[in-house]
Amino acid sequence: MWLTYRPGLAGGQVAKLVMLVKGNDHRMLSPYPGQPAPIMATAWGEQLSVTDAGDARLRRFAALYTQGPQDPEPGAACAGVGTPTG
Repeated sequence: MWLTYRPGLAGGQVAKLVMLVKGNDHRMLSPYPGQPAPIMATAWGEQLSVTDAGDARLRRFAALYTQGPQDPEPGAACAGVGTPTG
């Protein structure tokens, strides 16, 4: 699962997103300029857009779609938390 956020998102919001991916080898986080929503969660064929990192739908999305039934590459690593630049 890939979490992206618009550069310039408040630091507290980014910190919540970091906590959602930290320690999970199948989640990653990065800024993504120009995306249509402040925060987006993406998994193979699935996407969720939210305006707040505390939105409970993000945790549900992560639980359902991290290595979920839609994943064509079960077990493939794609972890990472970059250094936010915005």
